[in-house]
Amino acid sequence: MGRRNFGAMKSFMILALPLLFLVTSCAEVQLKAIPAPSPGAKLRVFVQPTSGPGPRQGWGIPHEEFEKYMYRSAQRVLAKKDIYEVVPREEVRSVLGRQISTAWRWERDDWALTKKVGKALYAEYAMIFERGWRPRPYWRVVLINVDTGKQFAVFSEVEKHQRAFGRVIRASYRELFRDAKRDLIGTAIRKGRVGQASQLGHRPPPPREVPPPVTPVKKTPALPAPKAPSSVSPAPAVEVAPEKAKVPASLGRKVDIAKTLEVETEAKGRTRIAVYDLDAAKNLKIVALILSDALREELSRSRKFTLVNRENMSKMVQELTLGQTGLIDEQQAVKAGKALAASQIIVGRLASIGKSSLLQAKRIDTETHGTLALGSLKCKQGEEEVLLDGMEELARRLVQAP
Repeated sequence: MGRRNFGAMKSFMILALPLLFLVTSCAEVQLKAIPAPSPGAKLRVFVQPTSGPGPRQGWGIPHEEFEKYMYRSAQRVLAKKDIYEVVPREEVRSVLGRQISTAWRWERDDWALTKKVGKALYAEYAMIFERGWRPRPYWRVVLINVDTGKQFAVFSEVEKHQRAFGRVIRASYRELFRDAKRDLIGTAIRKGRVGQASQLGHRPPPPREVPPPVTPVKKTPALPAPKAPSSVSPAPAVEVAPEKAKVPASLGRKVDIAKTLEVETEAKGRTRIAVYDLDAAKNLKIVALILSDALREELSRSRKFTLVNRENMSKMVQELTLGQTGLIDEQQAVKAGKALAASQIIVGRLASIGKSSLLQAKRIDTETHGTLALGSLKCKQGEEEVLLDGMEELARRLVQAP
């Protein structure tokens, strides 16, 4: 009799466990409301470090430490660009109410939880970091447009580059923002319109679709949501990644770290040049900063220059009190360039003229103060993202010898 009861109970548990998991895994996470942040032009980013399936012996660094380190790192890197505002961790805790550390929870159902939390935090983007194992260790960064759901993802295998992990992270940022720059500009344009409209006291025009690039580009593969694990242990406030959680079929675009390190090495011995942020009106400032990054990228690809680090330029700008909206005074810009040991500088401006936006830039010799090259791009107002299509040509003009 006892054996029959035990067998019946065992059968019941086998049938009930999957149902229990289904109920608990599909239960909606209740989010709390927070006050809306003060209006600003910067793109607001919700940052979330996660841990995917790890080695059998577990991760060497506990998730809590990993999360704190990555959050500080992201905050530091993004702050340097003056484009992004990272959502404070206290606000994330207030909205979420608990820590969700496992990657599959955020990615499930096409990043449904990620987008939901991002909207509750008034963020334009969510940035998810993931350390995982498949079967070698990998590092992934995913950027998600909270409003449209568009995703950009890059990953790197880090086993052979553990000592250069800082470079792995920097390369990931660079490659991710390279893929997402058109989307970022489109979002910055819309946010600038909203800010401008609120100052004028009327409603902004509805958002428009960001047009596709003129030249074909390689698309990042879609990121399917991973299947839920077949079983899960009861978890405390901090979740542990289930052993059977599956790694997504596609992690995104793979970044060749070895090639990146090689390119950094090759940069030595070239002409040192300081590329200043494009000057622009307040409503176009973030757009101008993204375009400035795109121009630096193209100039770097030309393999003719070693670019002065933007952080070093920012420090010099502050020391020389050259202003917050750009280096309009070329003489001061040249002086700063020489102090940074740059033999050449590039300055420029993004301005609205009538119904058009005009981007102008020029390359200047810091010794002779002479103009070495000029270039410009033009587009309709509100369509500044199309300027990205001409950035390669603009860089080519600026690189040309006088």
